Amino acid sequence: MRLISYNIQSLRGSRAGVIDALRAAEPDVVCVQEVPRFLLPALRARRLAGACGLVAVGGGRVAAGTAIWVRQEVVVRRATLVLLSRTPRRRGLPATRTSRLHRRGMAWAELVVDGCELTVASVHLGLDATERARHAGEVRAALASIGGPYVLAGDLNEGPGGAAWRIFGADARPANSEQPTFPAGHPAHVIDTAFVSPGLSAVDVQVLTSTASRTASDHRPVQVTVTGSHACRP
Repeated sequence: MRLISYNIQSLRGSRAGVIDALRAAEPDVVCVQEVPRFLLPALRARRLAGACGLVAVGGGRVAAGTAIWVRQEVVVRRATLVLLSRTPRRRGLPATRTSRLHRRGMAWAELVVDGCELTVASVHLGLDATERARHAGEVRAALASIGGPYVLAGDLNEGPGGAAWRIFGADARPANSEQPTFPAGHPAHVIDTAFVSPGLSAVDVQVLTSTASRTASDHRPVQVTVTGSHACRP
């Protein structure tokens, strides 16, 4: 399964660039972050996914901007979302910082990709370290309740060694911990990755470098080929 994790910056960069980047990569599954959340968001998400040659199967505004898109041939058993706990407004802080943290969520779907059954989840953690750690624990608990093999991908807003990486890493292995993804023009920080659960392996991990991938968003897409044995039917 070829999976991409991509923060598309609410299309504030280039819609055409996002389309070009994803069509060129030909993924089976895309874990999207920062899907546009205003002005007919569901319709815009369906049209954008379709322009990329994909189908929007879960998430969007209702999942706080996280989403799952798949190619037509992928079988979707179930798709839903988890809204993460709200962070109370903090008095005395500048309005542009943690006094106005918006709601975070996780979109996930149970899929069958080329005979392999697994859960794929898209997450976008926030800018506040305390909130990130709390939300990482909630995401980990949600995945444990679903059960079975999974890939968790997204924008963690922190680098390897952060609390979220440690929490997710207790049950799964990060695919990308060395290739920087942000900011897209001159990447210096590894904040976008995918975690694969035991029984699955991440191979051929790439941060995409096409012109579209460098300019369409403030993040570069991460591409991971996921293989496995026990999740696949003979």
